Amino acid sequence: MWCFSWILVFFLIIFSRISEAQDIKLLLYFRSQDPFTITIKKVEFEGKESNYFFNGPYTLKLSENNEGYLLAKVLLKEGDYGNAKLIYEIDGKVKETLFSFRVKRGVCFVSFSILKDGSVVLNKFSDSFSYVKENLLSVLLGSEGLVGFYDRISNKPAFFVGFTSDVSSFSSSYKYDMVYVSGKDNFLYTYDISMGNVEKIPIMRGSGPVSTSVGYFNSGKEIVFVANGKTENVSIIDMDLKSEVGDIKVSGGPIKVFVDPPPDRLKDASKEVLAYLENYRNLYVLSYYGAKLTIFQLSAWDGKVVAKREYQTGWKPFNLFVDYKNGLFYVINEGSDFINVGYIVIDQSSLFRLEGVGYNIVDGDYMSRSDMVILARSSPGELIFGRVPVTGLVYSSKFQSYGGIGLEFTPFKLKYDSRAGCIYVVDKKKRKFFVFDELRRDLMDKFNVPGTPYDLLLF
Repeated sequence: MWCFSWILVFFLIIFSRISEAQDIKLLLYFRSQDPFTITIKKVEFEGKESNYFFNGPYTLKLSENNEGYLLAKVLLKEGDYGNAKLIYEIDGKVKETLFSFRVKRGVCFVSFSILKDGSVVLNKFSDSFSYVKENLLSVLLGSEGLVGFYDRISNKPAFFVGFTSDVSSFSSSYKYDMVYVSGKDNFLYTYDISMGNVEKIPIMRGSGPVSTSVGYFNSGKEIVFVANGKTENVSIIDMDLKSEVGDIKVSGGPIKVFVDPPPDRLKDASKEVLAYLENYRNLYVLSYYGAKLTIFQLSAWDGKVVAKREYQTGWKPFNLFVDYKNGLFYVINEGSDFINVGYIVIDQSSLFRLEGVGYNIVDGDYMSRSDMVILARSSPGELIFGRVPVTGLVYSSKFQSYGGIGLEFTPFKLKYDSRAGCIYVVDKKKRKFFVFDELRRDLMDKFNVPGTPYDLLLF
């Protein structure tokens, strides 16, 4: 009986330690000057039970950009730190290297370099405090529940944030040094870039969040709008109160939500658009199954709805982008051979068809430097440059093409960086994003990512 009691106590201690732990994401990044094939056999965390180990083997071929990732789950908890041992094999030789680790933001992220002799060394640790936000690019890795931050100066991963759920969309704050991430567990996560803190706000009035956008209003109020695909509504989350304060009903399966920025954040906007945004902001909501665009005219003071208009789009509207210089917005229709164009100023707003773009357009953006529109076609992979006749728009206009770039991958999302004059393009299938020069129209760089990229965010 005495022996049984001690055995029971032993198992209770082990169980309590394991129950304290979480499924923390172990993310190992390897970079080398030459192509290498490395097999990670084991990662041992000092002072932890065997349940906490990562057991391989896991083979990485560092041939593309000479870099690669290992992403796995280990039983650790937030704040854990200490020493660990990496057991690996290169060129038939099994080697070991010791490194220090710390679990921060739900991730145990460690960066290594592989030297020419095949030995692995730990890269110098750097944290979010060391980076200028404007030099960062963020990548949403939806199925992995990760957001990666990349340094656009060094072209290397800076740090990662892990969440307890798959994530579907993200946007950045105007008022705070924060990124807002919608999780499929019906929470809006807030990540403070300066402090490194992650908090979450429950979404109670809707489910199935698919898109987020931030509105900043003249009263100083910041609101995050979250499109909920399952419940067909848009949640309104007050970031000063850090709570959901209401919702807006939208039928037809909302898939994209976007709010106009405040006028002082726009450099190239027309005087007419700036005057309009002093009094109003547009909340654009695309409904995928209903083939519909709903524009809610919001008060620029507090974000309350003052007017509403609905427009029929092409089949399967998928995305939306805005050109404030010419006062236009564009609706990308995945299932049609045209895109829709409308005026930002809602009093004169009508939705026109822009012909001549073809099928399979999945995303686009306005390039302010060259005053052109860029579109991404998924099949065949292509970036298309062109202009829109902004004067005398009638029911149907013709897209004026100015050439394009053939791609050997399938683009999914793109972002234009006006400061650097470059275009970032996401490829979900190959787990990469590519950087193209706007003027030369050639490939500048490409980045591997440790998961399936859903979207990009520039600061």
